[in-house]
Amino acid sequence: MSLSKQSGTFSRGTLRAEDLLRTFLDFANNDEIQRDLFSQETGAGRFEALHDLHDLAAEADYLIHLIEYAEELEYQEDLERWTERAAQIWAGPVFEMLCDLAPPGYRFGTLPGDGAHFGFWEREDIEAEGIT
Repeated sequence: MSLSKQSGTFSRGTLRAEDLLRTFLDFANNDEIQRDLFSQETGAGRFEALHDLHDLAAEADYLIHLIEYAEELEYQEDLERWTERAAQIWAGPVFEMLCDLAPPGYRFGTLPGDGAHFGFWEREDIEAEGIT
């Protein structure tokens, strides 16, 4: 898996933020993705890009563990708060980063007609469906 070869499914069949964040963790921890990100940026930007990726991955990992503990211990109030925070992280900085990492000619988002199927889709395919 590399950024330049990224196409197709990222996650399918779930809108649960904690599931989407788990998939993001796998993506962020992939050595080839990290090398590609480092090589695409120049100067200080390459360190900032990796730093941002690692910061988001660390926060996602932390939230996933908090959610798991709250579920296990049946702490409903904490579970709701951490699940909401996971949704904010997914819908905000993680989603934006994945959009920014889409290779030329691709975009990150849902597959037309399936709002729970995230991936890197060719812009030509999307434009043919009338979606921009």
